[in-house]
Amino acid sequence: MELEVLIAAMNLRNEQEHKELIERSKITTKSILINQVTKEDRVPFDVKEGQHRLFSFKEKGLSKSRNKAIANSVGDIALVCDDDVIYVDGYEKIIKDAYEKNPDADIIAFYIESTNPDRPTRHVEDGPVDFAKSLKICSCSITFKIDSIKKAGLKFNELFGAGAKYYMGEENIFLANALEKGLKIISIDVKIADVIQEESTWFGTFDRNYFLLRGAVYYELSHEHYKDLIYDFAERKRELYEKNLTYDEAIKAMFEGVEEYLSLKE
Repeated sequence: MELEVLIAAMNLRNEQEHKELIERSKITTKSILINQVTKEDRVPFDVKEGQHRLFSFKEKGLSKSRNKAIANSVGDIALVCDDDVIYVDGYEKIIKDAYEKNPDADIIAFYIESTNPDRPTRHVEDGPVDFAKSLKICSCSITFKIDSIKKAGLKFNELFGAGAKYYMGEENIFLANALEKGLKIISIDVKIADVIQEESTWFGTFDRNYFLLRGAVYYELSHEHYKDLIYDFAERKRELYEKNLTYDEAIKAMFEGVEEYLSLKE
């Protein structure tokens, strides 16, 4: 059983920066890094051989990066990673042991601890992951069997995630689709890494545009239950957005987001 870290990064200049990222992240296993080049002064480069491979593409979009990493992975177990993650010593053994103890699991989520007290991460709950629990899982806590993902034809939705039109929700949509396809997901509350999270690359404020995007995410999460998700979110987050929008305005914006998303898909 071989573990491979799937890294999403942007605008790396050269092999030295690639090496520094690997060392900074304390990656000791195989890795594949997808380097998205969006700046005119950066020249794409590849590292096709060795333990730490890199492929550059002139595009942007986190889900595109994830999908390219999956397509080019050579490991048995994949570990989703961003360029602000630092792994604990022994992360490989923790993950491998979990799959050996749970051989029927297709996806296992672990605990990632935030170093930023203003953006804390949630502990995961030990045991099976259903739809409701999948909504609380962050992308860099996710590991999965590559064969299970490929056999199921599972991909990240490229309309969602940082750098896409809908800049949120890609990991939750991925997990919801996995459950729909019958894959088994469990979570284990054991820490495998720290995430720096100095600042968000996408979130600004709870304004109308945010709720438009949130509506699209909820529809893609569940065509059957998206209305329940919309009303639940509007009620739970009232204190966070009520200075910008009323409850009714938030609800209306989310439903408008659904309509916009459906027109986009036509």
